[in-house]
Amino acid sequence: MNTRSKGSKNPPAQAAPKSVVPTSKKVKGGKRKAEETEVEVQSKKKKVKGNGGNALTDIMEMPLDILFEIFSRVNLADLLTLSRTSKVLRKTLMNRSSVTVWARVRATMPGLPDCPDDLSEPQYAELLTGNQCSHGDACAIWAARNKLRNKQPLNMGDRQALVIEYAHDLGWADEYAMIPSIYSQPQYTEICLKACQKGTFGLKTLPKLEDHLKEVMEHRKLERITREKTALYKQRLKVLHRAYASFVGLLPPQKIFPNTVEVYQFSSVKHLIKNFPATAEFTQDAVLSDLDLSQIMSAWRIQVKEGLIDLIRLASEKYEFDESTVLDLATTFYRCQHCLWGDKDTQYGIQGMDALIHKCSKSTRGGGPFVSDFDAEGLALRDSLKERVWNADRGIKFDAESRVVMEEVIKACGLDPTTTTAKEMEELDPLIECVDCNDECEGRAVMKWSFVPVHHHTSTNHYKYKPLAEGPIPKFAVVEGDDAVRARARMEEQHQRAKAKFKGEDVRCNYCMYKNGDVDAVKDHLIKSHSKWLPSSGIDYDFRPEELTRPSSFHTLWPPRKDGGKDEK
Repeated sequence: MNTRSKGSKNPPAQAAPKSVVPTSKKVKGGKRKAEETEVEVQSKKKKVKGNGGNALTDIMEMPLDILFEIFSRVNLADLLTLSRTSKVLRKTLMNRSSVTVWARVRATMPGLPDCPDDLSEPQYAELLTGNQCSHGDACAIWAARNKLRNKQPLNMGDRQALVIEYAHDLGWADEYAMIPSIYSQPQYTEICLKACQKGTFGLKTLPKLEDHLKEVMEHRKLERITREKTALYKQRLKVLHRAYASFVGLLPPQKIFPNTVEVYQFSSVKHLIKNFPATAEFTQDAVLSDLDLSQIMSAWRIQVKEGLIDLIRLASEKYEFDESTVLDLATTFYRCQHCLWGDKDTQYGIQGMDALIHKCSKSTRGGGPFVSDFDAEGLALRDSLKERVWNADRGIKFDAESRVVMEEVIKACGLDPTTTTAKEMEELDPLIECVDCNDECEGRAVMKWSFVPVHHHTSTNHYKYKPLAEGPIPKFAVVEGDDAVRARARMEEQHQRAKAKFKGEDVRCNYCMYKNGDVDAVKDHLIKSHSKWLPSSGIDYDFRPEELTRPSSFHTLWPPRKDGGKDEK
């Protein structure tokens, strides 16, 4: 007998409400299972049918002629919007090959002039149909005036618009339009912002801001003029640099010449850069025809020679010399105070005119002198040439102490230190021994004559000679005979060992680690990698790296002196 009631046919399953907790005991992992159940329910929902968002891909796979035919059927505003829909469409519609599409669409709008020469078709479309505001602050000013007329409250933007209008009324409308940054505009200055924030702001407030607005706009005008002049000077300086490089390229390789900044210091060059007609094209031919670079170079040599002589006077006030010959003397040496933290072999022993090409003499490591924000000339020189005039930071100084030492060296050679030139000493090429540096463990200190200043300043024994005017002068002797032959052979061997480290690449870029045995290859590297259109020896590249200086110029000869460094009678 069926005991089910009549209404109990197909009874529904009774599900417990979600808010009911079945037991007080926590089931491990219960929360995670509940989340998984919800995910399964969501995954069973019916998916929306479609092509998975590949409609654009399908369109772009069409032939271009069909695609362009479709694009030419839309209006100009829609075509502009379409070009901004995706990167693919932008690349297609902004390509030069799609110019005809833009022209065909524009032709459907009667009465439009042709596309201007200084605009592309997409730019012209933006000008015609885009939503960019092209009439400055006119809308904001009109809205603010309208609120004033209707006695409606002004918000911050309305008050700033009235400040802009007042600046225009003062005669600064054109200058205001040329301000490059919105935050450089006068309504964003602290004084104007505070005035606009006051509840009493009105038309009577604007005259109180007149002096401030004039000051701000004059400052912005000065900034604009400086910016325009700097851009003009930079462009002309680059042309000058290349024209001068072509002139220097015809000079003998070992000839000393000024850099472009030093050439610019002459009044004729400055006048050409600053006053060349703006309507004429500034070219290399114009530079070479208007400037006498040979005369400028000769005048520069006279200036730098006078500078070297002034350094001698500054360091040795009591030293009497002939200005016409002092730079050629074998006793004239300079030193570089910037090499103090580097290799001391390059700090001392800088002969005469070699001071002009010392690697630190025109270095830009210090960053150069301070340049005002309104100095268009200084900004252009700093940014375009990145060069400095010789000894701008006074790092090269005359070595008065070495002069006294070298007098003793020349006397030891039997010559007159007041007339003997460095060229004569090079031809004689004597090997000099510092008698006082004889060491029972190391041997005899033997060196080339030009290395004596370096040895004197770097030797552990040289301190006992300071100051030379009060202490004993070091004693020197000329190395001759078999000792000289052995010393020269050892120096040459040391030089070859040191040079082998460079694998023959003994011409080095002074700005990076590039080395090459061919000086022309190094010059090409300097031009391409460092924009040094006038690479010069000693400044930009070095024939003899510092690591080769001491091995080729100094040797401790064995055995030591038997007399322990005393004078031989």
